[in-house]
Amino acid sequence: MPDQGLIDDANLGRLREAGRLRAHVDRMLADRRSDEFVQSFVWAWLKLQNTVDMAPDPTKFYEFHRNRLNEAMIAETNTFFRVMLTENLPLSTFVDSDFAVINADLARHYGLAGKVNTTAAFQRVTLPKQSQRGGLLGQTAVLTASANGVDTSPVVRGIWILDNLLGAPPAPPPADVEIPEPDARGDLTIRELYAKHRTVDSCNDCHQKIDPLGFALETYDAIGAWRTQYASGHVVDASGMLPNGKRFEDVAGLKRLMQEELDPFSRNLTRKLMTYATGRRMSIADRAEIDAIMQRMKSERGGLRDLVKHVVTSEVFLTK
Repeated sequence: MPDQGLIDDANLGRLREAGRLRAHVDRMLADRRSDEFVQSFVWAWLKLQNTVDMAPDPTKFYEFHRNRLNEAMIAETNTFFRVMLTENLPLSTFVDSDFAVINADLARHYGLAGKVNTTAAFQRVTLPKQSQRGGLLGQTAVLTASANGVDTSPVVRGIWILDNLLGAPPAPPPADVEIPEPDARGDLTIRELYAKHRTVDSCNDCHQKIDPLGFALETYDAIGAWRTQYASGHVVDASGMLPNGKRFEDVAGLKRLMQEELDPFSRNLTRKLMTYATGRRMSIADRAEIDAIMQRMKSERGGLRDLVKHVVTSEVFLTK
């Protein structure tokens, strides 16, 4: 329910004043009750329900359950979002960062044992230069949510990135198309399996967008552990080429390209926040307001807290 500060300003007819609204945003985000916003928005935005619906197989990923990663990974992503809000960090930090916010269990999982000495509390840790854990794409919650609990699929993860981070979900596949299954004998690499699949003309256009993104994450297994080869012995090849012709060698290269072309990510996050704030999907009629927010964010070089304030002071929100 609205607190006394909001009620007082509403009674005085001052809630539409942009400056006063921004002050309320700062005041309310400093209140621990805003954790509900952080947790519910992050859960919906990143489809973290998948970590429950497609939880890692306990017989294959015993360490996931033994090391309590199922609780720690959600807390990591929520805490990372909270740091972004508190420090008003640039939106590009979601794509890649030089820090992680982890506990001891996650530190071991990430090959950073000794960096954190507490399991209960989460600490901000500066990542080594060559670490692949920066940003959302290095977090176990995201990597588990974009897998299927048993194995990884470049198609599943590629679609996850397009849908949840870039706001460009591909069209559903034709009903008669078969998704390649892992080669149990290990005779074919994952790329050879998908190369056969892409010979189907009706599939190729979409897979040019999907597959490179998914292959970039193949250096992480279904619970986000780093790997350089598959159980079959084949070496992981995380390189790819985007539809615009730009190439990358690994996930770090993909992150750099995403930061260079940040507009799709920023627009998608803006749309997701406005959807959450208004309780309805954005339509073509809302495009001008989203464009205006994007422009203000660019000119101000704004961060996540600035974006939340722009959403709260937008006409779309005020007239919802």
